[in-house]
Amino acid sequence: MRPVVLTASPADQPTPWKKGTDLMASGYEFFRYRDAAGEWRWRFKAPNNKIMADSGEGYESLRSCDNAIDIIKREAAGAAKT
Repeated sequence: MRPVVLTASPADQPTPWKKGTDLMASGYEFFRYRDAAGEWRWRFKAPNNKIMADSGEGYESLRSCDNAIDIIKREAAGAAKT
């Protein structure tokens, strides 16, 4: 089941993750949003607006969602290709 973006308020709409500029400068962005269950999720979008990856799980707090994004940004460059 795909996450659904709630339209209750502008704060719940997908928004680019602004911490840091390395990925955002190239047009790639993390977007955070609330799903139908009210949990936070993220999507990683390419410059052509296609979704390249998503969180696969919901987070109870925005801080937990942000931590997951930070881990991906920090660890992805050194990840092995298998």
